[in-house]
Amino acid sequence: MKNYLSKTFALIFICAATSLSAQNESVAALSGVQATPKDGSEFGLHAGYFFSQGDIEVTPSFGTGFHFRKALDYVFSIRLDGFYGVAKGDGTTTGHTADFGNNVLRPYSYETTMMSGGIQGIMTLNNLRWDSGLRKVNTYFFAGASGAYIKSALAATDGSGDTAEDVIIAGRDSENFVPALDGGVGIGFKLSPKVNIAIEHKVSAAFGKRADLLDAFDNRYRDVANYTNVRINFNLTKDGKLSEPLYWVNPMEVIIDDVADLKARPVLDLTDSDDDGVIDMLDQDNNTPEGVTVDAKGVALDTDMDGVPDYKDAEPFSDRNVAVNGEGVSEQGMRSKDFITRDEVSSLIDANNKATEANRTNGWFLPSINFNEDSYKVRTSDYAKLASIATVLQRNANVNVVVKGYTDRTAGANYNEVLSYKRATAAIDHLVETYQIDRSRLILQYGGMEGTLVPVEGASLANRRVTFTVAEPGDAEMDAPEGAGGSSFSGTKGQGY
Repeated sequence: MKNYLSKTFALIFICAATSLSAQNESVAALSGVQATPKDGSEFGLHAGYFFSQGDIEVTPSFGTGFHFRKALDYVFSIRLDGFYGVAKGDGTTTGHTADFGNNVLRPYSYETTMMSGGIQGIMTLNNLRWDSGLRKVNTYFFAGASGAYIKSALAATDGSGDTAEDVIIAGRDSENFVPALDGGVGIGFKLSPKVNIAIEHKVSAAFGKRADLLDAFDNRYRDVANYTNVRINFNLTKDGKLSEPLYWVNPMEVIIDDVADLKARPVLDLTDSDDDGVIDMLDQDNNTPEGVTVDAKGVALDTDMDGVPDYKDAEPFSDRNVAVNGEGVSEQGMRSKDFITRDEVSSLIDANNKATEANRTNGWFLPSINFNEDSYKVRTSDYAKLASIATVLQRNANVNVVVKGYTDRTAGANYNEVLSYKRATAAIDHLVETYQIDRSRLILQYGGMEGTLVPVEGASLANRRVTFTVAEPGDAEMDAPEGAGGSSFSGTKGQGY
């Protein structure tokens, strides 16, 4: 029963540690902010004094092993530990005797070999306080479970030379593999970000019939294996890509670093003494005259780089290789035919702006809208096109637009003239009523079934359309065709209307 309980405890411990690690990763993922750095693992080697605390006087013995440790968070970590040790003792002076298999009790010395592999949960105590800075000392305690191979060899000390490879266990030939519970404390000292040493003491309590036979003497009281050791540990940080294991990291380090960085930053001063648009912290000339154009450093522009700023330069666009006087004029005393003055530049800019204003709407493309057969009702699918046309008109107050309606060739000429007029009217009404476009800016025209896009005699959606073009001088609104009066429209799609 004890055997099963021990194995069950070990399984529960492993599951709990795995669940805790998964929970930490889940919370970090959901938080959206990764304040905890990605840390490395630890690999260590250990060696020290191993002895069995029981009934027999111990003699010097040793133990050694290795471990692999991974932090779950700043406080808790998990460690896989492997161990090999030999514990020795001599019961001669205390009068302890043992049976060497011949039913004769003799004084003896023993040598117990123990090999174990287990898992341990470790709690770091120094990270329960966050006020200190860099971690140089790491104190901790641990508990865990292991599986152990135990064998106690005997040697008679009465001169008979009798030996036994293992103690005799009544009712069972062999029970060398047993479960054990481990626990202990330790303290580590950082030598560098990659190496630290630790002093640790571990106790192991075996279960089963060997629990009191580590010293080969059974008095119905459990023997305890003790291991005082020194460990040298190496932080596996992938050449600095990972931080030290979290039990060496101050949980407040990220915040402390951010606060220190903020304190180190200069105070932002938005003062702009010369009001040139560049704050004094960045301005290399805080005495720029009012209204002078400056560059990003607050220095007055010198376009031709002749040493005379543009606002003082009589020839601000002269060749850069020409020597100039204090006014930026060539030293020959006259302006070269290749140079250009400020007034001439201003005149060119004004002329260009006027030409641009006059021609900037040339070639504009405004979308057309289409209509169902024998209908002048605006389709909802064309509302977006009308909205874009309204935006152009709202942003360009000097632009007028010609709105011209067309039909396909499925009715008579008179009928189609009225229908195309109605379609143009419907488009104009939508722009005026929905977007408050001034009616005077919309010039109504119609073309009936003339000017078709698709050269077919029958129905064509592409031909049933209203177009929008920027008005040119001389564009005028057309009078309504005969029969277009009234609030409704109907007719016969024959040769007449």
